[in-house]
Amino acid sequence: MKRLLPVLFSLIAVAVQGQNDTVEVHRKPFTPRLYWDYGKTALSWSNFETKTEFGLEILLFERIQLIGEGGTATLKPEKAFQNVEYTSQGQYFRIGAGYLANLSAKDRIGIGVRYGISNFEDEGLVSIDFQSDLNDVYTSQFNRKDLNASWYEIVLNSERKVHLNRSNPESILNDIFHIGFLFRYRVLIEYTDQQPIDIYTIPGYGRTLDKRLPAINLFLKVNLF
Repeated sequence: MKRLLPVLFSLIAVAVQGQNDTVEVHRKPFTPRLYWDYGKTALSWSNFETKTEFGLEILLFERIQLIGEGGTATLKPEKAFQNVEYTSQGQYFRIGAGYLANLSAKDRIGIGVRYGISNFEDEGLVSIDFQSDLNDVYTSQFNRKDLNASWYEIVLNSERKVHLNRSNPESILNDIFHIGFLFRYRVLIEYTDQQPIDIYTIPGYGRTLDKRLPAINLFLKVNLF
């Protein structure tokens, strides 16, 4: 985290400078925006994970972000535990706020925080082959429901307008779509620990072994009006 802080402050300084250098005639007081994490959808072809995530953002005066995010995930990590086929699946939600500043007429950068919760279940099949004619393969199953986890995130985001009408820079079509990325630094608060085989991965967060976890998401935003 100490290495991350100088980067955060540098980006904030750049964003504030960009805001000061940009002349704005009018700021809309209220802009609802939907966004889709297309990076997660693109990875759905994988046999090891299926994820879907969407978000709703209320942008106040084109600066203050009020954000709600939600998604579902089914995770089947390879070799989570020795001799165990493991699956974790469930829903997760995040709420938070942030600040967005202009770098140019097309580009914005922002910083914010999120609080996340996950409600999920996991299951596993334990198989042990004793490699002996005297013993069969030992198998055992577990299925644990009503599991919970919580965490918080420091979030950096960058977005760029998609100009659909390049011949007319002032066209309203040029202010509908935005693409960009989110850099998240997650810190695990708590989860429902289990014994003798603990939870391996939490939908919306990641591995329980990582109490602090960076992640990058790709998104497409749509201004509703």
